[in-house]
Amino acid sequence: MPTDSAELRTESLVVAVDFTSADSYLALDPAIELANDLKLGLSLQPFRVPLSPISAERPNENDTQRHKRIRAQYRQSDTRRYAQVRGIELLADPTEVDPTLAHLGLILATDHGVGPEFAQVVFRGLWTNQIDVQSEDNVLSVLRSLGVECSDPLHLLGPKLSTVRDEMLAREVFSVPTFLIRGERFIGRQHFSMIRNLLEL
Repeated sequence: MPTDSAELRTESLVVAVDFTSADSYLALDPAIELANDLKLGLSLQPFRVPLSPISAERPNENDTQRHKRIRAQYRQSDTRRYAQVRGIELLADPTEVDPTLAHLGLILATDHGVGPEFAQVVFRGLWTNQIDVQSEDNVLSVLRSLGVECSDPLHLLGPKLSTVRDEMLAREVFSVPTFLIRGERFIGRQHFSMIRNLLEL
């Protein structure tokens, strides 16, 4: 369920997300649940973190390359294990996907109060190969399904997307998902219990 703005506290949980990040996808529903439970606003901020393909094993790789490859493989396997437990399908390979149009759509959806709903549809559609987020028609279709009409091309929101990124960088956001609340920064989806404890004090 999305947050009910009529019952929200004045403070908001800010979450930096990237539609091509599986960890951002896995963090979305818990973030919505946390915001609803504690009557918080929920502000999803698009923040692109370019993906790099996991290197294949090489017969001549050095220790540093080997450790980097193994860590990346573990992180990917760990994410997929959590997704499987929650019944979330991660079918897509978003390495070459440009999420810019979807991020612009998120800005517009947020301005109209339906950011979490938009994110749920787009994350699920991208990761199940049902939505081409590089198609403006597809992104606009999701927006229209949520009651958001956009008569102008999405690229006109480009300056606002740049402003959002600059604001996130100024708040020392460099990875996704990152959670910002009460002057604290939490990097990674493993921190929900700590965030809850902070807010329930």
